[in-house]
Amino acid sequence: MRSRKRTDAQYGEAYAALLCSKRPDFLVTKTGQLALAVLTAGGFRHDVSLRDAYADYLRLDISLKDSITHHASAVVAAIDANRANFTLSLDDILPVVRSHDYVRGLQDLFQKQGIALDLICDEIADPFVLLFCQHKDENMTLLGSEYLGNAKIETLRALSVNNLRRAFPTAKHLRSEDGLYFVAARGTFESSFLVDNEFWREVTEQSGGDIIAIAPARGTVLFSASDTTEIRAYLRRLAKHMYETESHPIADSLLVRQGHVWVTATD
Repeated sequence: MRSRKRTDAQYGEAYAALLCSKRPDFLVTKTGQLALAVLTAGGFRHDVSLRDAYADYLRLDISLKDSITHHASAVVAAIDANRANFTLSLDDILPVVRSHDYVRGLQDLFQKQGIALDLICDEIADPFVLLFCQHKDENMTLLGSEYLGNAKIETLRALSVNNLRRAFPTAKHLRSEDGLYFVAARGTFESSFLVDNEFWREVTEQSGGDIIAIAPARGTVLFSASDTTEIRAYLRRLAKHMYETESHPIADSLLVRQGHVWVTATD
């Protein structure tokens, strides 16, 4: 089994270098916020795999590998040059679930370019955090704190969840062959449904049990209504495997539903 040893920041640097060297037209024809998505690991486009991007990067000429910072700077310049092209639509704001390590990786990457990255961030259960994006034209743009203004984060959270339900009206939970349930929402925003309390209220009422869940990747949420030692161990094994092998990993922690919130399982 392959171990995921490289950080999100390293993937982001590699992907920025790859796009700046092979597809400069991609950067100059998109908005600055899309360029931001490119720099922050490329995982916000549906057709991009971080590991595939890194594999491509490793095949590049060694001289390019030695100048990652230069290429990352080019992406930052593209962000500044195109910032005026970005307009925020409230109807397009969706919740995005990531990890504390992911956020730190992005902040470290931008810090190298002299930029303080301040994303709108809310807690779910350690290590999971809630970010917010504008989802438009099959692209995701993470929102910085400047877009929050005087609004409360609870208001933004409620707005984003309502938009999520509208964007994925057929989202549901299905039973898998091994007896677990999984969230089905077209393969990209499944993890975002962790913050939809109405979704989990219905799940709890229908199952009649205590919900335990994993969200090892952005498009994967598996859960059970049978909280036993055996099921916990099985979910943890699945979470570890998926976290190490999926293209858009989040975390391998186990979550327990308590009322309207998630808590991280410690046993």
